[in-house]
Amino acid sequence: IHAHIPSSAGTGAAFSIPFIDLDRIKGVVDSRGHLNGSRAIQEVAATIRSCLDLPAWAVAYAGDEFVVVLPGLARAAALETAHRIQKAIRETRYLGTTGRTVRLAASFGVATYPDDARDLESLLALGDQALFSAKESGRDGIATADQAGAKVSSSTAAVGVRR
Repeated sequence: IHAHIPSSAGTGAAFSIPFIDLDRIKGVVDSRGHLNGSRAIQEVAATIRSCLDLPAWAVAYAGDEFVVVLPGLARAAALETAHRIQKAIRETRYLGTTGRTVRLAASFGVATYPDDARDLESLLALGDQALFSAKESGRDGIATADQAGAKVSSSTAAVGVRR
């Protein structure tokens, strides 16, 4: 991630970082055990990867969270990608090998360079803050960090949230 700031600054290209947090994964862990909770998270990682086009990539972050790096994608394109990932997670049945599948949902926080921040630390903080806004607004939503404040959209409603 560190290389994207100088590279983007030199070319003027945007890049976006969506944070993804699985909603209510604790319920899967509580009802199916830690091993199946971990399996579900691994399966979600595969779902995320299947939605990305190179050179985009994703990493696991803090247990049930992921950070996606979308080089060259400004906010609008990053939101399209986030919606595509959100839909894929929602529509996939996880833990199929256990005989009892589960459906999951996720919340997203998207920050974009250089629109939201011009340094990595601030960009990551704003993405995390946008994710928190999405979770506060009912989960299964997508929030963006921008200079006017976090904006949240979900499949059911669009709600403005201030930082």
